[in-house]
Amino acid sequence: MNLQAKWIWKKDFAGKDIYCDFYESFTYTGGKVMVEISADSNYAVYVNGQLAASDQYPDFPHYKVYDVIDLTALCVHGINHLAVRVWYYGISNMSYVVGQAAVRYELWLGDVLACQSDEHVQSRISPSFHNGYQKTITGQLGLSFWRDLLHEDDWMYGKGAGFAASCVVKQDISLYPRPIHKFSIGTFVPATLVRQEENRHFLFDLGRESVGYLQFELVSSSAQKMMVCYGEHIVDGGVRRLIDGRDFSVEYTLKPGQNKDVNPFRRLGLRYLEVFCEE
Repeated sequence: MNLQAKWIWKKDFAGKDIYCDFYESFTYTGGKVMVEISADSNYAVYVNGQLAASDQYPDFPHYKVYDVIDLTALCVHGINHLAVRVWYYGISNMSYVVGQAAVRYELWLGDVLACQSDEHVQSRISPSFHNGYQKTITGQLGLSFWRDLLHEDDWMYGKGAGFAASCVVKQDISLYPRPIHKFSIGTFVPATLVRQEENRHFLFDLGRESVGYLQFELVSSSAQKMMVCYGEHIVDGGVRRLIDGRDFSVEYTLKPGQNKDVNPFRRLGLRYLEVFCEE
């Protein structure tokens, strides 16, 4: 990475378990498009609303690793939308040491620097997560999440509310290329419904132990809370969510009507999913 890009964050905002959105646009006329990015603690890059990549390498505050990602396949001729969402943990676990909340990136059109993180990039605290929730899965895995689909908007296309100029985070850190390949995302693993109680409690079996992102599409009768518990075995007819202070669950606020999501920040290891809704 060159010296033009800067570490940035939402101006005048700090906290733990925080999600921050960054947005800008660029013009594409052809050729290869690459982005180089590093974040504390995790990132997801979107182009024209499509997920391009996520998963910050587990590094250290004094030894930051950056990824090089090919965005070409997601670009269209003319105006394109670059959206970056960063999840700052702020709480150490066995795969993360607390650093400074920040992201740094460069977007290259061939050998031309088209976008870079600096004080001109628009940012906001994401309204589609419960920021500061700090719910722990385990001391090894770190934080869970509470995703709010009721307040997700079209920010990935430059139509989101609450954006303002970012601030520069002053830190002098050497950046190193990722030392191993990123994992590959496989095909969707379907879940078989094995038990249902009314329309509020569902138990699903993936048929085998799997690791990946939670992906779903559903219709909700109203704005409501949904909890998804996950595990590798069934006890007393359901997933054992709470085990000695550990909590194997994630949460959602659903909007009325169609709901669709893939959360690219938290990988889950499981065979069974148990879903609880209010209605």
